[in-house]
Amino acid sequence: MGGEVDGRVLFTRMARRWQAIKVLVAPTGRTGLRIATERRLGLVVVHAALPDTDAVDFLAGVRARGLSPSVPVVVIAHEGSSAERARFLWAGASAYVLTPLRVDEVDRAVGMLLEAAAVR
Repeated sequence: MGGEVDGRVLFTRMARRWQAIKVLVAPTGRTGLRIATERRLGLVVVHAALPDTDAVDFLAGVRARGLSPSVPVVVIAHEGSSAERARFLWAGASAYVLTPLRVDEVDRAVGMLLEAAAVR
């Protein structure tokens, strides 16, 4: 989920490559939290710069409201410091990817995470 235009383009391209993935794009963190808690998701992609919510708080909230630890969460960030990366990983992120993004890079990360989740 994410709100930025480049995120939407990325998610649309991912959906085309991964036919089994239904992409839901939430324009805000509040909407994303509602979607994540109401639906049984198999993968969550979070943009680190959510427009209305601290993305780390969003991720912690999603995990606290019942998102299984086996569900992979990919965080996409523009400027990632090691401290920010650590905050996301402690909050429950499975992967942290910096922009500029290449679809094949994210595709590879998502594929590995979905494979690992299927084994659990």
